[in-house]
Amino acid sequence: MLLENNIDAVQSDLDEMHPRDRVNALLQFMKFVIPTQKAIELDTRASQKELNEEYIQRLMEIPEENFDKCQDRN
Repeated sequence: MLLENNIDAVQSDLDEMHPRDRVNALLQFMKFVIPTQKAIELDTRASQKELNEEYIQRLMEIPEENFDKCQDRN
């Protein structure tokens, strides 16, 4: 309402401003018109415990005869 009732005065003031000041003023107005978005951070890394459990599970799925082959190499 405040801006709507004074739109002619605001436009006149904007027209009289230097370009840099006009842009800054418009940016300030935008804060009230366009919702600001908050930056979020996602942690997509698995925890060390999860990685260890997955590794152990993969080891458990290897047939025993393959372990014997690994032993023969050493």
